[in-house]
Amino acid sequence: MNKATPNKILDNTDLITNPKKIANIFNSHFSQIANTVIKESAHHQPNFDALRNFVDTRLCKDHQFTIPPMTAEYLFNEINNLSCHKAKGIDAINVHLLKIGCNDLLPSLLYLYNSSITSGIFPDQWKISKITPIFKKGSRQDKDNYRPISVLSVLSKIVERYYGLHLISYLNENNLLTSSQFGSRPLHSCETMLLQLTNTLLHSMDKGELSGILLVDFRKAFDLINHELLLQKLAIYGLKDETLQWFRSYLTERKQLVSIAHSTSDLLPVRSGVPQGSSLGPLLFILFINDIPLANTQCNTYIYVDETTLANSGPTINTVRTHLQSGADNLATWASENRMAIHPDKTKVLLVGTKRKLVTISEPLNISICGTTLSQSSSGKLLGIHMDDCLSWNEHISAVIKKFNTKLELVKRAKPYLTPELLLVLYNSLAKPTLEYCCSVWGNCSGDALSQLTSAQKRAARILVNADYTTHRYLI
Repeated sequence: MNKATPNKILDNTDLITNPKKIANIFNSHFSQIANTVIKESAHHQPNFDALRNFVDTRLCKDHQFTIPPMTAEYLFNEINNLSCHKAKGIDAINVHLLKIGCNDLLPSLLYLYNSSITSGIFPDQWKISKITPIFKKGSRQDKDNYRPISVLSVLSKIVERYYGLHLISYLNENNLLTSSQFGSRPLHSCETMLLQLTNTLLHSMDKGELSGILLVDFRKAFDLINHELLLQKLAIYGLKDETLQWFRSYLTERKQLVSIAHSTSDLLPVRSGVPQGSSLGPLLFILFINDIPLANTQCNTYIYVDETTLANSGPTINTVRTHLQSGADNLATWASENRMAIHPDKTKVLLVGTKRKLVTISEPLNISICGTTLSQSSSGKLLGIHMDDCLSWNEHISAVIKKFNTKLELVKRAKPYLTPELLLVLYNSLAKPTLEYCCSVWGNCSGDALSQLTSAQKRAARILVNADYTTHRYLI
C-alpha cells in the first residue's frame, strides 16, 4: 500500500484498517455526497426562460446538433495517440496491447462506436467507474478529506472525446457559450479570466471607483449535477433524437466501485453528477452552469469551470453593496433552481480600491448569501492567485517565493545525482512554473516585490551553474 492510499479510516468512532471495508466505506460516502448536500439545501422550480431566449438569438428555428459517423482514420489516430501510462478501467484493457492489435481490431471497434452513435446507446460496461480516493488536506483518517477521481474504460474515452470534439465545435460555431466562461474551451484559461477580471478592477481604480468581489464556492459541484436538468438544458441547446438519447444513456444508470490496495468495494449506483476524470464531464459541467450570467445582470460574472466570481464597481460603497447583494441573491436563486449548493463558509467578499480610497471607507462591505452574512475580507485566493484589496500582490509574491524555495530545495538535494542537463530539466519542470504561473496578472507588483523575485531567481541560477555567492550576477 503506497503512501497516497488510505490505510486507516474513521467510521463514526471506529478505526477501520481492513482494505475491503475501507473501500466500501469510501464508496458509500462518495455515492451519498450529493444526497446529503441536496437535503441540506432549499430548492425551487427551475426556470429556463433566460436560457431559451439566449439560445433562440443564436440558433435558427429547428436547428439541431447531430453527430456524424466515426471514420476509420479518426479511430486509428485516436488509438495510436492513447497514453500507455494511463490507469486501467474496470475492463482492464491494456493500451499497449490495444495499439499492437489496432489494425485487426479496427473494423470491430468502428462498428461498435458507430452502432452506439446511431442507436443512442452508451454500453453499460463503460458506465462503471473505478474510483480512486485522492487525499486533499487535513486528517488522512477523515473520509471527507478525499476527492473521488474516476478511472474509466479506455474504450469509452475514445467515443467521449469524439462527442466532445463535435459538441465544443458546435457550441463555438453558434456562439452558445457565454463570454463569462473561461474553462474547458479553446483559447481560454485561468490566466485569461484573471487578466480580464484584474483589468476591469484596475480600470475602476483609475476612475477612483470601488469594486466589490464575491468569490463563490460551490459545494461538491461536479457531484451535484442533476441529470434531468442537464438533459433539459442540452435539449434547449439543440440536442435532439439519437444524440440526446445517447447523452441520456451516458449519464444515467451509472455505477461505481472503489479500489484500494487490490481490494474493491461492492458496486453502487450513481444517480447524479458527471464523472470526474472523464473527457465529457468538464464540458457537460460548463454547459450546465452556462446560464449563470444570464440570471445575473447586476454584476459581471467570471467563471472558470466551478470557480465563480461576481464583481461590480461604483463610486460609493452603497452602490457597490446594492448591486453585489442583488448578484448574490440571483446566484442563490439560480443554485436553488438548479439543485446546486453554495458554501457560505468558503465564500469570500472583498472591497477593492486604491489605498487612498479605501482609508476613507468607514463601513465594511458585508454581503448576505444563502442566509449567511459574509464579513469583508482583506484578501482571497482565486485560481491559485492571492488577491488583496488594493491589488498590491504582496501576499501573492510572499506565497510564490515560499513555494518556490521549497521546490528549489528539492532541486538542490537532487543536484549531486544529476547531470547539469537533467538538473535544468528538473528545475524547469518543478520550480520554474511556480514563478511563471499567471505572471502576466500580477506582474505589475511593486519594485520591492520584483526585487524579491529576482533574488529568488539568482539563488536558482547559482545552484544550476554551481556558482557561489561571491560570483557577480552578470557572470552567472
